[in-house]
Amino acid sequence: MTPAEVVMLAAYVHALCPAQKIDEYTPDAWCDVFAAVPHFSLADCREGAARVAARQPFIAPAEIIEEVRKIREQRLDDFQYEPMPGETGAESIARRREQVAQCADGLRPPVLAVAGARPRPELQSALESMAEGLAVPKDDDQADAAERRGPGKYARPCPKCDALVGRPCRTPHGKIRLSVHAERKNGGEAAPVRQARTALSALTPEQRAALLAELEVQP
Repeated sequence: MTPAEVVMLAAYVHALCPAQKIDEYTPDAWCDVFAAVPHFSLADCREGAARVAARQPFIAPAEIIEEVRKIREQRLDDFQYEPMPGETGAESIARRREQVAQCADGLRPPVLAVAGARPRPELQSALESMAEGLAVPKDDDQADAAERRGPGKYARPCPKCDALVGRPCRTPHGKIRLSVHAERKNGGEAAPVRQARTALSALTPEQRAALLAELEVQP
């Protein structure tokens, strides 16, 4: 941000938090703080300030910077590099850095939509899996809907991190996990089946043999 934009940000923060002291020296001090992140835009800083103000009565510049970093990281969650045919390794590195910066700044979508182009096979497969997992069931029975979708690991929401159907699990810091949470994985088995497995595991070998013998003689 420019010094003029820092002045505008300080005025915006004062409007969000009227009880916070903002004087003629505040923009100068804030310029020194935001000098460490010159690539942050005024729009992103305003959004970050609004997020902080929604949960507390006062706002520090460091808190705005932290929120803006989260905003930029969220924009890169689905980033996909778009190479140019015949580019060299050095050109690829430079082009990737440029695309990442543009995406983080909100100037470029994570994945470009090219007219007439088809996504790569691995991306097409991932999109189809997500579309299948996000299909809305016709009834309200979630267990039956999950059964119809098959044994996919994203076929049901995660009770641990609240990931939606068709979406991957995430860590407490918001990063995508390579594997699903155990609570989500175990949730795929019906409750009666889990109870039966638990009961069987508690039996001794003699008790299991007696139970099997009793089941075999039943008509």
